[in-house]
Amino acid sequence: MKTALSGTPHTSQVSKVKKLSKTQRKPSVPFGGTLSGTERKRVFETAAKVASKTMPIEAVGKDILPFVQQALSRGERA
Repeated sequence: MKTALSGTPHTSQVSKVKKLSKTQRKPSVPFGGTLSGTERKRVFETAAKVASKTMPIEAVGKDILPFVQQALSRGERA
């Protein structure tokens, strides 16, 4: 989960980032600014498998488990 986030500013100058609007700083998608697009897809596919009971929650990797639990509790769909 160390991929670059698309849709977020890639600058180290905090003053320039603070001048941007909220939608320019962080994408308005679930887990935007936290997970990359491929990781988001992986989380939602895993959450769908857990919700449909084709995969037990114990089989989910520890790296995405908190995100899968959050997606399940919010009832989000991919």
